[in-house]
Amino acid sequence: MLPIKKNMERLTTAVKGPDRWFSHIYDLLAPIYDLLWARKEMRHDLAARLRLQPGQRVLETGIGTGANLPYLCEAVGCSGHIEGVDVSAGMLCRAERRSTTISCPVHLTLQNAADLPFPEDHFHAVLHFGGINFFTNRGKALQEMIRVAKVGARLVIADETLALPGGLGKFVSRGFLGLIPRLRPPLQLLPPQAELIQVEYWRKGFFYIMELRKKAA
Repeated sequence: MLPIKKNMERLTTAVKGPDRWFSHIYDLLAPIYDLLWARKEMRHDLAARLRLQPGQRVLETGIGTGANLPYLCEAVGCSGHIEGVDVSAGMLCRAERRSTTISCPVHLTLQNAADLPFPEDHFHAVLHFGGINFFTNRGKALQEMIRVAKVGARLVIADETLALPGGLGKFVSRGFLGLIPRLRPPLQLLPPQAELIQVEYWRKGFFYIMELRKKAA
């Protein structure tokens, strides 16, 4: 069962700042979200970067409508397991419906990524796409993603930015990011156990992707 009602009262009191407002915004966006962001080539690329193997456990924070579920399931197979968390009940209801169409086990929880209900060193990979730019506590969310990942696990974290090519594009991008610095990749917030593999500017510079690996303590 999707534990939305069980967690709703706790989240209502615990989630503060931008997280609370964005949960309501994403509830409103849920019916049209897939029309905007569920492009197959994007989702396939994100899942491929995790380098998953059959039978592995993968966590997706900010799972939204579950647009990545088919590609994650294809990678881990029937013997694998997918956990998904999100602060939007509306998004999770759509993810739950999508989860019934794939063959591997999926468990979804209404939860803030800065307070993950999983043990340390549990997942073989962690994925996050969208929304982290305006988390109330981005640093804590990144720490939690690293905490629950196994040593050697890959983490892929992506969100909107502006990194346009060319001289004029770079000038515009610098000005825009100067006004909204939260759209920069949060490299300064990475915890000590996060080894940066690469930062890529993706989809014509409108997204960044950070690829990380968890190091031994």
